[in-house]
Amino acid sequence: MAHVFVPPAISTRDLRGAIDLVFAFEIDLTLEPRLTEHTPHGRRIHQRITGGRISGPTLTGSVYPDGGGEFGLVRSDGIEELFSRLMLRAADGEWLYTHLNGYVRPDGYARFQAVFDADRQGPHGWLNESMFIGTIASSDGSIRRMTYFEAR
Repeated sequence: MAHVFVPPAISTRDLRGAIDLVFAFEIDLTLEPRLTEHTPHGRRIHQRITGGRISGPTLTGSVYPDGGGEFGLVRSDGIEELFSRLMLRAADGEWLYTHLNGYVRPDGYARFQAVFDADRQGPHGWLNESMFIGTIASSDGSIRRMTYFEAR
């Protein structure tokens, strides 16, 4: 009988300490109605972002109108793959760019991971070295709340 190698369990503490998720900020997006097209891969979705706001203890500001969009694919199993790109303006005037990947299940459960691009020497340079995961809630399809948690 052949033996199957089973690697030992690894906890995050074994790697370099525990990973904590700390609330960072929320982004409320204002979106235009969805545009959809049926393709061989599923239903393609696009929503133009028309504005929004950022609020939280680590970042405040606004979402730049026409500076991004949400792009998605609704697969045959009903799960929407989500790809978003946003231009943000911090309250101090610094421009920030972010993109995220995530998914939304038919039951409403939604998660994403996001990365940022900010001036390395500016007050928000810390965003470049941070990883964020988050949750998505939608009120009526025209407003989407994304809650960001920093992995520390």
